[in-house]
Amino acid sequence: MPVGSIAKGKALVTGGGSGQTLPCAICHGATLKGLGEVPGIAGRPPIYTVRQLNDIQNGNRTGSLAELMKAVVAKLTIEDMVAIAAYLDPSSRRPAAAEFAPSRKYSLGFAEAAGHSRTRGGR
Repeated sequence: MPVGSIAKGKALVTGGGSGQTLPCAICHGATLKGLGEVPGIAGRPPIYTVRQLNDIQNGNRTGSLAELMKAVVAKLTIEDMVAIAAYLDPSSRRPAAAEFAPSRKYSLGFAEAAGHSRTRGGR
């Protein structure tokens, strides 16, 4: 995901951005898991979300719910769609791999960093 996508997606999903769209909860419910006939959008794979938004915007999706969404997605750019997808996908919010990298203390070896020798028996 591009840097800043989750924050931008949050702004679009929760507040409609700067007038680019409407807050999603209005139709999709407070938890974004659907409301009546309106489907849930939370937790969907990002590629699915982007594809759906793009197809609605370009007229490749039909039906009464797609018609309602046309005005909602009309001003979104593809970058906006990616940001929305990033925010809605919980796996996008995993810490980066670098956050799991061991500190220098541990990469040297815990025993040596703690002042212990590497001999068997730990003494």
